[in-house]
Amino acid sequence: MDATTNKEFNLTKYRVINQIIFYSIIFIAFLITLIYYVLPNISEISSQKDKLNENINYFNKISKSWISFSDFKETQNNVSINDSYTKNLVNTMDSDFFVNNFTNNTWENYLSFLDNLKLQTVKEYTSQEFITKKNELDTLLPVYSDSSSVFMENLMDDSTFVNNIENLLDKFNLVSSDAINLWNMILVDSDEWNTKKINKDLTESEIYYFDIPLNVTWTKKDVINFIHYLENVGSININWENIIPYKDNFISPNFSYDWQIAEIEKIDMANYIDSDNSTRINSQDSINFIKNTQWQEKFDVSLTVRFFVKWLAWYKVQEFVKNTYSEYNNLSKNVNKLLKTTDQKDPNLLQIFSKLNQVKRFIETIKNDVDDLMKKANKKEDLWNTYNKMYKLSLNIKNAEQIYLQQEESLKTLKSNQK
Repeated sequence: MDATTNKEFNLTKYRVINQIIFYSIIFIAFLITLIYYVLPNISEISSQKDKLNENINYFNKISKSWISFSDFKETQNNVSINDSYTKNLVNTMDSDFFVNNFTNNTWENYLSFLDNLKLQTVKEYTSQEFITKKNELDTLLPVYSDSSSVFMENLMDDSTFVNNIENLLDKFNLVSSDAINLWNMILVDSDEWNTKKINKDLTESEIYYFDIPLNVTWTKKDVINFIHYLENVGSININWENIIPYKDNFISPNFSYDWQIAEIEKIDMANYIDSDNSTRINSQDSINFIKNTQWQEKFDVSLTVRFFVKWLAWYKVQEFVKNTYSEYNNLSKNVNKLLKTTDQKDPNLLQIFSKLNQVKRFIETIKNDVDDLMKKANKKEDLWNTYNKMYKLSLNIKNAEQIYLQQEESLKTLKSNQK
């Protein structure tokens, strides 16, 4: 090999070596990039892809059937609900109720399912069948409120209830020597009736009872019929979804027992009701014997009749007490703030300052009562008295607020005239 050829060979060898080194560097750089940047990103991309697929599947699921009950419980605290009934329903529903009412098992998407469910619910709620059943139940267990419960509608108040009892006595020709008054309402305990405990949070309202003493006088027939009526009034059978009222011919053919649920809690008779049992043979029914042979004889009997009514649900009481408590605190802050800006040494503001001070003293006077009632409402303690006491205070708070607003307006007018 001559010198020229050898030189060319060396140059070619040098270029090949340089190319190998260059491509080796590129390969190493590529390998480093692949190891430290590309591969981790591929893993991240794969992970993101999996998450995306999960989200898509989850979205498709809730678009079709809705979220699970566990997901619902986790997210419910993030949703603000103002309506007390809806809020109570959401907070107290169990898994079965949620699945049976809010899970879509149809072929429709969930929004269509909700729209159809709403239409179906409204249709059933406004149907004649539903209205009839509701009226039947309202007759059996009326919603009671004393005259102070102004924020409820379609209620039976004291005067309506007393009038109903008086009409009932007239129906049986009975005369009572007692004044009919409602007092001491007591919450029904399911244990007293040996019934299975239910979740009262889901019920529309609590059930209370009160006892009415009646000393009645009239013929034996009317007294017996009245007692029989009280033993059976409001009795029903449930056949599937149908309400079947109690019926018999004891009083008269097709006599109606559709009235408020009541029962005889106590009964006293000064004398034995059968005054002539010597002529009755053993096979004769004693009640029918008395009605047929002694029906016109006068008879006295003392009864304690227990009547049952629906009242406010506990969360309604809590809502009312909470709102009143908030009104009280707002009034207290506003009065103290306005007093600080009112110069009591100014003769023109002396009357305004005096009336604001009166409101302040009233606020301070009822503070302990308001705080105590708020605590009782939170604990669901003595709700009947808690509500009634807070209602009376709410009227006074509203009156005090009107005085405050009048003084605030007067103060604005004076300041405006001084400019």
